[in-house]
Amino acid sequence: MKDFLDTLDYIKTPMTICFIILVCFAFYFIKNSKSIDFQLKIIFIVILILVVMTLYFKANGQKNVSFLKKDFSLTSGHIEEYFVAFSSKNTNKVTYIYRIGNKFIENSYSQNSYVAIPDYKPDLSILYLVIYEKKNPQNSFILLNYPINTSEDFRNYKKMFENKIPANAIYED
Repeated sequence: MKDFLDTLDYIKTPMTICFIILVCFAFYFIKNSKSIDFQLKIIFIVILILVVMTLYFKANGQKNVSFLKKDFSLTSGHIEEYFVAFSSKNTNKVTYIYRIGNKFIENSYSQNSYVAIPDYKPDLSILYLVIYEKKNPQNSFILLNYPINTSEDFRNYKKMFENKIPANAIYED
């Protein structure tokens, strides 16, 4: 539990604010439960559920990235599908396949604040560097700014990532 809370530094303030709002909602409901309109009760509950879900997904994403940064390994992978969104309703998405030992793993992710997905379509015929968590290989990102054209490129990237992950690979929130 301590590791989990240590990884969530940036989300502690919003969680505290949400807790205060939750206490205020609870106090308001207790004091005015008879006079509050049924529709207003439903709206309050829906807002509360949405806030809790948003915080949960943010915390879970941050936790996964923190675990990946603490215990990572590298491999190569190729892009299976690349989607560029041309509207604000959708986000860019990449689906990729990589190999760990004799097991092939398929993963995908949408645009997020940790790894950039460019608006232009990358070369789908080459391999790219994939960073994954050793204990949970499904927790991974394909790094499109690290193309692998030769085996020498992969060795150079391994040296580059030997001590720590470069700043342009996975961004901090």
